[in-house]
Amino acid sequence: MKLYIAGPMRGRPQYNFAAFDEAAHKLRKLGHHVYSPAEMDRAAGFNEWCDEATEEFVQEAMRRDLAAIDKCDAIVLLPGWESSEGTAEEIAYGRNVGVESIEIDRVSGYNDAGFATPDKPSNLHKFATGSVRSSDADGVAYHLISPVGMRRLAETCREGAIKYGDYNWEKGQPVGEVMNHVIRHCYLYLDGDRSEDHLAHAAWGLFAAMHMEERMPEMLDGLRDAG
Repeated sequence: MKLYIAGPMRGRPQYNFAAFDEAAHKLRKLGHHVYSPAEMDRAAGFNEWCDEATEEFVQEAMRRDLAAIDKCDAIVLLPGWESSEGTAEEIAYGRNVGVESIEIDRVSGYNDAGFATPDKPSNLHKFATGSVRSSDADGVAYHLISPVGMRRLAETCREGAIKYGDYNWEKGQPVGEVMNHVIRHCYLYLDGDRSEDHLAHAAWGLFAAMHMEERMPEMLDGLRDAG
């Protein structure tokens, strides 16, 4: 399902982005496409740690968020939603366009999805020394990533930053367009072209596509659906 996360922001520390991030992470683990206003705010250049949401920014963000609701099957509500004027507006808009609202704890499987928080510690590893550490990295193996590949990817990132500026790509690029460039670099490499590091450029594109898929699902619009 395509889900939009709604909940309180203004008046909360760091605009409650951590709660939105936790919800997005758990919902994606369950296989949902997620639209998170916190992620969309960051993509628009907003930093929850040091920026102040002006009324102009809030109004523009609301227009963007309502457009995201148009694409969704349901609005999921974070705790505290009852006191949020913005959430009330989103619920009312969803009702008008046929998008239901549901409290997030009622999403099937949500409470079992898992997320490391102070109130819900992860399983722990205990070492021979007596030291303990959370096992929340058990599902990843960063140490198996090739340092050669990472170096070449980092060089490609630096090349792009010089051309277009740091984090330019995080403003959002349609995944279909990104994948077109990935395929182009693959075919140039297969054709024997070594005028630039085509493999690293293709890898960069795949990393960017994965980022968009998780953080900016609206960039998937226009791609073919399965089947």
